[in-house]
Amino acid sequence: MDTANTKFRDLLQRLHNHTASAEDLEILQQLLKDDTAEKELRQVWESIAGNAPFFTPASSEQMLTTILQHRQAPVIPVQKHRYRWMAAAASLLLLLTAGWWFLAGNQRPKKTASISQNNATVILPGSNKAILTLPNGSAITLDSANNGALTRQGAIQVINQDGRLNYTHLPTYNNATATALYHTLSTPRGGQYMLVLEDGTRVWLNAASSIRYPAEFGDSARNISVTGEAYFEVAHRVRNGKKIPFIVTTGNMQVEVLGTHFNINAYTDEQSINTTLLEGKVQVHSRYKAVILEPGQQARLEPTGNLNVVNNVNTEEVIAWKTGYFQFNRASISAVMRQVARWYDVDVTYEGNIPNRQFGGKISRNSSITEVLKILELSKVHFRTEGKKIIIAD
Repeated sequence: MDTANTKFRDLLQRLHNHTASAEDLEILQQLLKDDTAEKELRQVWESIAGNAPFFTPASSEQMLTTILQHRQAPVIPVQKHRYRWMAAAASLLLLLTAGWWFLAGNQRPKKTASISQNNATVILPGSNKAILTLPNGSAITLDSANNGALTRQGAIQVINQDGRLNYTHLPTYNNATATALYHTLSTPRGGQYMLVLEDGTRVWLNAASSIRYPAEFGDSARNISVTGEAYFEVAHRVRNGKKIPFIVTTGNMQVEVLGTHFNINAYTDEQSINTTLLEGKVQVHSRYKAVILEPGQQARLEPTGNLNVVNNVNTEEVIAWKTGYFQFNRASISAVMRQVARWYDVDVTYEGNIPNRQFGGKISRNSSITEVLKILELSKVHFRTEGKKIIIAD
């Protein structure tokens, strides 16, 4: 069984990394068919589960039981279905490849989990969509249908291309008399967009977010403002031998950088405004305090005005939204559903007390809302949907 153990471990690792092929899934299913292998498979599973910080013995056993329940499903020949998921393994794939979601709490509720669809409303995941507001107040809806040049602002040509808004210089234009004219890029719930500023700085906007910026920066500090969540890769700029700082303002927090990668989460319904540094160095200011961040640190500004620094932050989790995933580690159901609400453009309400559960794991933001709720359903929390509303009860 040593060979099977090795195969099982390798397969689980590929499933975790979202690199499993159709052939891998068939092999896994064949391994799980062997009832005599269950003892050895449990040993392998327990060793893998022990390395996951959000596991408890109860949640580990729950997931293993779910996997073993699918081991007798008939296998569809891979050769005939190489480019789509095997239908017989759909349930197992939903639990494993979609995200490795596990319940961290060990309380069991009295109700049985269920999801009901009371009407024909289709809830789709978010996509590339935004609104560009120009200095004169006119608004341009951005999506894949209006690719190409949108407008010209002094020496800058504004071009929309497949979910990215680019500000590029017109080489023959004389901008000696140009003045700072501010644009605003806003994403709705269920939208995201990428922006390339005229200095080469790249910005990714999450759902329900906005950024206000000049179409062209001058020789002084590059000042912009943000609401919601944005990830920045700031370009260096030097004028007359001096480095031009890049300053982001959001609420009562100000972030000053010279060239770096960082994420700002400033949603008004979150508990704090968080700036997380991935590369370089930034100085974060609040009304009463200033701190300098190193990579892997996060500055948290609380509603009370307290500014604290957290070390060894999981930066992969922080920017999972940018790379196309939801990712959590011991997150409350409220925290999970806030992200779900923004991305799927749904309203979330609670009946009675908010269920006391914690979740950890990773799932693609391209998953349907049904897939997300089925994965969360492993917690035994009761859901139901009414149109674009999700009602949760303990």
